[in-house]
Amino acid sequence: MQTDRLADSTGLADERLIAFARVLLSVTSLVAIYIDPTEPLRFSATVYSLLLAYVAFSIAISIGLATARRLPHWAAGLIHVVDLTWFGVLTWLTGATSSPLTPFVIYVLVAAAYRWGFAGTVATTAAACALLSAEAVWQASTAGLDVSLRLELNRFIVRTSYTANAGVLLAGLAAYQKQLQLESATVSRLLSRLGSETGIHAALELATRDLLQTFRARGVIVAVREAQTGRSFVWVLSSTDRHGLRRLRLNARAADRYLFDGPAAFTLRQRRKGVSFVRAINATGGVTSRAGRFEGPPVPFKYATAATIASYGQWFARVFLLDPPRRHRGVRGVRLLQRIAISVTPALQSIYLIRRLRSRAEAAERARIARDLHDTSIQSLIGVEMELLALSRQVGESTLRTLIGDIHSRLRAEIRALRRFVTPPNRSTADAALTQRLTETLAQFQLETGIRTRFVSVGAVAVPPHFGRELLLIIRAGLSNVKRHSTATRVDVALERDGEGWLLVMEDDGRSVDDQMPHEQSAANTPWSIRERVNAMGGQLFVQQRRGLGVRLEVRLPPLVIPA
Repeated sequence: MQTDRLADSTGLADERLIAFARVLLSVTSLVAIYIDPTEPLRFSATVYSLLLAYVAFSIAISIGLATARRLPHWAAGLIHVVDLTWFGVLTWLTGATSSPLTPFVIYVLVAAAYRWGFAGTVATTAAACALLSAEAVWQASTAGLDVSLRLELNRFIVRTSYTANAGVLLAGLAAYQKQLQLESATVSRLLSRLGSETGIHAALELATRDLLQTFRARGVIVAVREAQTGRSFVWVLSSTDRHGLRRLRLNARAADRYLFDGPAAFTLRQRRKGVSFVRAINATGGVTSRAGRFEGPPVPFKYATAATIASYGQWFARVFLLDPPRRHRGVRGVRLLQRIAISVTPALQSIYLIRRLRSRAEAAERARIARDLHDTSIQSLIGVEMELLALSRQVGESTLRTLIGDIHSRLRAEIRALRRFVTPPNRSTADAALTQRLTETLAQFQLETGIRTRFVSVGAVAVPPHFGRELLLIIRAGLSNVKRHSTATRVDVALERDGEGWLLVMEDDGRSVDDQMPHEQSAANTPWSIRERVNAMGGQLFVQQRRGLGVRLEVRLPPLVIPA
């Protein structure tokens, strides 16, 4: 939407400039014709009338554009057709090869260059040359083959050559100017939206959506490899995808298919026997040759334009545009993508470094809180546990001793849970499959509480360490809630695919938090820790309290989890 408004304002400003030039050209042409009447003299009155009408038309268009807020899409084309028709009529009446009104053709070419760039200027040049040719044919049909006609034909050839050369030159300059305008608008828009508070995932989503809209491609892929950890990720955004930007972890083989050794920027074409380079440029923008076929990105495409970027040896990335329009598959389109990627790289680097600094600060803060908990709360709980144990030995009544024993067992379980929370996991635990860790957690819960548990999964699941830790904490919080607030005898936990994302389900057969509540889906009565963790992961939480049937908790997660 913002891009469309910017394009509308830019087009309106161009039309106002073109309208001002039209007024100057029409007025000066009228003065020139008044001072030096054109040939043949029998058409002079008609030419005066047409020029007066054209002056009025130019002034009206200029006034209308000055007060307009938005230009209809058809208006520029209609005005351009009127200008070109006016040029044809005037040159036919005054003699195209010798008329002082021939600057009108230069004006029409410049207007086409301002409006539409290369294609529009070339089309206008062809139309102008066709009009000049038609006028020359008309003169040949009304005159004999004498010396004056041959002189007029020579002038016609020269004027037509000048028009064609001017049109081609203006077309090239217009294409370059439009490309620079598109580049500056895209870069400035991205830099204005990529702030220090933006996360790396949100920053990449903004960048990929803007590239998708700027280049009108079918999809955008960003592959990144971290230099320190060696981990590789890919972000995928499709023009028809309703789930937004998807992030996937890549293994070594898949990463090599995206981040292969190649030139700075290039265009690929997918064939039956593999992928081949179509065009390639080096880091300085020079065209380089690249031959041979290889195994490219594992996604379907016909053409793909790519640019390679790196940042201070910390990460290496490559941006792919899938099936862009034909105008962006050439050298100009490849250079445009390369310049935009290079211009946005410092902002992405700043966001990446800020994220790492914040992660380190958060890790240090968590370690400090863990030490404080270990030195204060855990030690106090251990003291209370020892006092309860001593009290149970002094009490003679069996009922009271049993009650104290139950309190002691619950307190000891909470101490173990708190120790697990504050103790940093070792690498083997962090790298274990999530399904194995969930199975162990449920088995321990069943052993401690006697509540039967069951875990159902579609297969082993590998997740980033922080993501798996959050899932485990959500499940532990849910199990703790079941233990404290229900009379459940069974708890079922399931982890399954949900489209491109994942679905975590916890069901028990105990009573709900409040059996008097209506039967509806809500997350208001779930522990605040579960709600906050789900929101932090970008997921959705649904809780269904079924009177007499227990509680069903659903957590829908974005596509950050990938099969192992």
